[in-house]
Amino acid sequence: MAEVLNLFNRKISDIDYFYKSQLRNEAAPVSDIHTHPAEPRALRVGLIMNF
Repeated sequence: MAEVLNLFNRKISDIDYFYKSQLRNEAAPVSDIHTHPAEPRALRVGLIMNF
């Protein structure tokens, strides 16, 4: 089997979250959008064996 991830190498996010977060040097939590970037361009190859 083979699969190609992010064939056109687009800079997008897989999912966006909205929640409060606080860094060590911040006085109070901040509500903001946090993103999870998409996989970079990649080719995955695998072998499936049935016996």
